Amino acid sequence: MSECPTARSNQPAKARTLLARIASWLIGASLMLAFAVVATPKAWADTIATFDVTSTPGSSGIFSSDGYSFGAGSEITIDTTNGKVQSADITVDNSTGLVATFSGLPGVLNSPAAYVWYDGSAEFGVSALPNLFIGFTGCTNCAGIFFQFPTLVSGSVTLTDPPSSTPEPGSAALLGSGLLGLAALTLRRKRSA
Repeated sequence: MSECPTARSNQPAKARTLLARIASWLIGASLMLAFAVVATPKAWADTIATFDVTSTPGSSGIFSSDGYSFGAGSEITIDTTNGKVQSADITVDNSTGLVATFSGLPGVLNSPAAYVWYDGSAEFGVSALPNLFIGFTGCTNCAGIFFQFPTLVSGSVTLTDPPSSTPEPGSAALLGSGLLGLAALTLRRKRSA
């Protein structure tokens, strides 16, 4: 008995259709996964986070009425698994210019409860109490203190984790592979048409 010629000629078309469906599903799944990874807020991110340091606005802020302010770009990098500072670059200014610079690791206290720097003429400390810096995501009311004889000020400090504008490499690679697969599928469909 011989095969029906039309059944035999439809086999490659059915295989191509099945392959196209599988490819479409894989591309769709990889794009959805890439979107989910990029859209997931910090759940898979590193435990090292950099926080911008600013005085809390209003009357409770550390530098609300003393003529002092944190310099632009002041930041603290914290390992949020152990609550300790990895590095810092904090400047304090007033109307006459730069007053103090606190950089590197806190030389006086580096604990999950509080940090204190001393630059030779001034001290700056910040605490998240009653919370700790373990699992820290930022605050608008961390307790802060600045001392440079004869000035002693205290008040709220804001530590914010600025949003990252660059996706992590794994997400970019996943998104790129999905887009590459989509382009390949489009080229294949154009050739077969």
